Amino acid sequence: MRKVLVGALLSALILVLTGCSAPKEDVEKVFAYGSLRSDMFNYDVYLDGKVEEIKKATIKGDLFHLDNKGYPAIVPGDGEVVGELMTFKDFESTLKDLDELEAYVEGEETENEYNRKVIDVTLEDGSIEKAYYYEYNPSADYNKDDKLIAVDNGDWKSYMENIEVERVFVYGSLRSDMFNYKTYLDGKVEESIKGTIGGDLFHIENKGYPAVVSGDGEVVGELMTFKDFESVLKELDELEAYEEGKESENEYNRKIVNVKIAEGTVIKAYYYEYNPLADYNKDDKLAPIKNGDWKQYMEENK
Repeated sequence: MRKVLVGALLSALILVLTGCSAPKEDVEKVFAYGSLRSDMFNYDVYLDGKVEEIKKATIKGDLFHLDNKGYPAIVPGDGEVVGELMTFKDFESTLKDLDELEAYVEGEETENEYNRKVIDVTLEDGSIEKAYYYEYNPSADYNKDDKLIAVDNGDWKSYMENIEVERVFVYGSLRSDMFNYKTYLDGKVEESIKGTIGGDLFHIENKGYPAVVSGDGEVVGELMTFKDFESVLKELDELEAYEEGKESENEYNRKIVNVKIAEGTVIKAYYYEYNPLADYNKDDKLAPIKNGDWKQYMEENK
């Protein structure tokens, strides 16, 4: 036993004297706990086709939702965070992509929004593997004004599915630089941020206003927060002739959508989706707007 200890001490001394460091752990997997999970919205954008294997797993830590940014954050703690352990077809290439997505720069750990670290990951069968994950850096200047909401069950997907929606995405005449804003929203808006949603945009030629339906396109608009959300939402429902319980008949139906306001930042909001099956809409003439911007379309077609 004494020989083993002496040998270990000599090895450590040699490493110090020669300026060498101990070999790094051979980590070739990543633990995803937010929008990169296989059933979340950013998986298709960043990881589709790159993943070799996915296993449900957990790690130790405390999970939060960044209310002002729309994505999650983990810090060291005693909680349990739900996610997935991922193996990639080309690990080095994908890890580089993820570092860029998370704005992680090696050597700038004090400034990074997130730092890539190694952690023990517990699989469903109780076995443990090591993996990289991106840990939130609360001391970074970029994070100093963040509003953190604790996600007590450790599952960000579950949190997002049950989050209370208190914003509205507008894409037509209610945008802050369009003609109906002053009529209906002036003085009622607390904050307006440019954003986009997924969907296909049309101009209804016989009515003179826009329509969004589900699709693969991108629609430009604004994410709005109101001083009195419930009151304004009621007024917007009336404006859009939306009645709860009459979804098959309504011209537009109020639905929840993911709004992108910056790279990686997604916030849930209500929006009014056109109902092509309604009798009121059956004779509509829809002109597609390929660039997804109704304001620009109207300016070009005066």
